[in-house]
Amino acid sequence: MKLSLTLLLCILLSGCASSEVKSRRQTARANAQAALTQTEDIYRAAPGDGLLVEFYYNEELNRGVLVRPDGFISLPLVQDVQVTGLTLPEIRKILTEKYTGILKTPTVSVSLENLASYKVFVGGEVSSPGVFALSDGITVLRAITMAGGAKQTAGLGSVVIIRDQGTKSPEYLMVDLKATADQLADGQDLRLRPKDMVVVPKSKIARADQVVDQYLNQLIPFQKSLSATYVFGRPTY
Repeated sequence: MKLSLTLLLCILLSGCASSEVKSRRQTARANAQAALTQTEDIYRAAPGDGLLVEFYYNEELNRGVLVRPDGFISLPLVQDVQVTGLTLPEIRKILTEKYTGILKTPTVSVSLENLASYKVFVGGEVSSPGVFALSDGITVLRAITMAGGAKQTAGLGSVVIIRDQGTKSPEYLMVDLKATADQLADGQDLRLRPKDMVVVPKSKIARADQVVDQYLNQLIPFQKSLSATYVFGRPTY
C-alpha cells in the first residue's frame, strides 16, 4: 500500500512537472512570436543585413541573401530586387508578385538572419560619440551611458532623437532626461530603434532641428555608416 501511494505521488509530480515544462514552452513560443512581430514592425532592410528567403513549395529556391551596398538582393529566376528601406511584409509582398507566373504557388517567407543595421549613433555633448550595437530595450539614457556619459556642458533637458522613417525626411523627437525617475519610467526615456541618432545638445534648445545646425559635421558621416535614407531638414510636428 505504501509503495502504491509512493508510485501515485511520483506519477502526480511527474505530471505536474510535465505540465509546467509545457507551460514554459508555450510561454517561450508566445514571447518569441511577440518579439518577431515587434521586429517586423520596426525593421527596415539596409545594406549588410542578411535575409533568409524560403519558398514553401519550392525548397530548391531557398537561400540566405545579403543586402548589397546598392540596396538590392539577388534571387534565382527573377531580376535583382530592391529592398532597402522596406519591412519584411513589404519584401514578402514584392517577392510574391515577382514569382507569380513563374511558380505555380509562390508562397514566400522572409526572415532575418543578420541584423547589420541594428545600430544607433550617439553624439553631441557625450564623452565618446560613436555608433553602438542596439540590443533589445536600450533607452536614450542607456545609450548616452554607453557613449561615456554626458559632459558637464550637456543640456539633458532637450536631448534629440533623429529617427529614420525610410523616407527622405527624418522624424525629430525631443526628450527631457532631467526629469525624475518616475517620469522617465512613465515614458520620457524612449526606447531606441535601429538607425536612431541620439544627439545631446550643449544647452536647452527650443526646436529639435537646431541640433542639426550645431552638430552637422558630426552627424553626416554617421548617417552614412548607419545606412540612413534621409536628408536633414526641418521637423514636422
